[in-house]
Amino acid sequence: MNKKLLIFIFFLVSLLFVTCGKQPSKLETQKAPLAETTPLTIWWNRGYYLEEDEALQKVITEWQEKTNHKVELLFFCEDDILQVGIDALAKGKP
Repeated sequence: MNKKLLIFIFFLVSLLFVTCGKQPSKLETQKAPLAETTPLTIWWNRGYYLEEDEALQKVITEWQEKTNHKVELLFFCEDDILQVGIDALAKGKP
């Protein structure tokens, strides 16, 4: 009885290894990661002072240089950002 159970477990484990080994990983089939091909879009409330916006732009510029990823920074006033978000969701591009 124990010998049959051991053979059955061995068969299941070997079947598991064979099936997992045959499937290509998703990373191998992908040509270019999405993060490298599309810019990061940031929606930001426009600051009350110009220095706030300049500081944010400086941080983003430094991050772009460090990571080699592009950023699209969009400033909105507080009254407009809600409507822009609703419009983007309606278009399917949040």
